[in-house]
Amino acid sequence: MRQAEVTTLKILRNYLVKSGGSVRARRFTTQDTALCEQLDETILGFRSARRAVAEGGKRGWLRAIRRATGIPVNVLAKRLGVTKYEIFRLEKSERTSRIVLANLNRAAEALGCELVYALVPQVGSLAELADEETATRKAARPWCTRKSKRR
Repeated sequence: MRQAEVTTLKILRNYLVKSGGSVRARRFTTQDTALCEQLDETILGFRSARRAVAEGGKRGWLRAIRRATGIPVNVLAKRLGVTKYEIFRLEKSERTSRIVLANLNRAAEALGCELVYALVPQVGSLAELADEETATRKAARPWCTRKSKRR
């Protein structure tokens, strides 16, 4: 793993707080702004890649990489120790979002690639997503915004 990925993972791990045997997210603070900015920079490359594949007809990463590198189905099948039919099934399972990550990782290695997994906001940045979440929570709990009556 590269240093930047390790740092990102540490930041994400620290963002989660262990409480009573379950993991819950802590409240979003101004300190998390740096986290959002760092993750947004990291995610930028994934957004570009997603657009490139989407424009190609959503055939899936496995097929796109296999075809771009010129690796025939039978060669990939031999590397994975499976039949050609299994390669087509694997590509189909990726397209239909039913692929197992372990299988995707094995296929990536057979293609000479590294599997990188990311969650990318559908619209906007993580900071905007966090602001929307905060606004939604405040709207759902109006009693939290009232000032206490102190004398």
